[in-house]
Amino acid sequence: MNGADPRTVQTLLGHKTLNMTMKIYAKTFMEQRRTAVAKLSYGGGDMAPDTVRVACDV
Repeated sequence: MNGADPRTVQTLLGHKTLNMTMKIYAKTFMEQRRTAVAKLSYGGGDMAPDTVRVACDV
């Protein structure tokens, strides 16, 4: 969402619920975090393995 608040994104995309918007973008956000972790000196690859937990993993 690149800094846009979730409600605005929901409205702009025409999603019926905020939950729908968050499900879509939470997945994208996690992939971006894993890619960032992989770029660290201990990451060792294009994508961090699924076993690497990042701050927003639940």
